[in-house]
Formats: sequence, structure tokens, C-alpha cells
Amino acid sequence: MHGIPDDDTESGYNIGIFKYENAGSEKPAIDCGTDIDLFKALAAMNDDNDRDQVFTDDKGHFATVRTEKADITSWEIYYHTSLRKATTEEIIKYFDKLKSSNDKNGRNR
Repeated sequence: MHGIPDDDTESGYNIGIFKYENAGSEKPAIDCGTDIDLFKALAAMNDDNDRDQVFTDDKGHFATVRTEKADITSWEIYYHTSLRKATTEEIIKYFDKLKSSNDKNGRNR
């Protein structure tokens, strides 16, 4: 991944592991450009907890979980569908759609 601030004190991330030139051949590099929200969503992906991860369903709903564990029951009641962690490709498409929508409306995220 690419496109993080020069100073990691604000984000708390270890910049070295996210630099494009340090990406391994088994992991594709993703250039986030200046989209810090996209970077954070991709950097949050892990199997240990749900905090700050993007979730979706088969109906195209998206949400970022702000707690350690996603509230799957509430999601299923509200949307009548199953919740799951979004894939890298889904997250990128979601943020592209947000950016496109905001550009049309003259707003920033």
C-alpha cells in the first residue's frame, strides 16, 4: 500500500511495512494516492478483531465497524442479509464510488 503520511506519529502505523517498495511479491501493492480513508480501511484488515474494518453484504450495503466485534445480529435484522468482512477489491470499489459521488456533489469525505 502506498500514500501514507511522512510522519507515523499521527497514524500510529509502522510506515516501513506499508511502503510500496517493501511489498512482497505474494502481496500486491495498492497505491492509495492521497486517500487516507482508503489506506486506513485497507490497513485495518485483520482476523483478530473487527475494529475499523469495512463490512458488507450481498445487497451492497457497507459499514465501518468502530468496535472490537461487529454487531451481526442488528445488521441481519435491519438489512435481512448476512454481514461479512469486505474484500480488498470491494473496499477499493466502495471508496472509488464514495469519491465519485462526493466529486459530483462538490463535497469531500
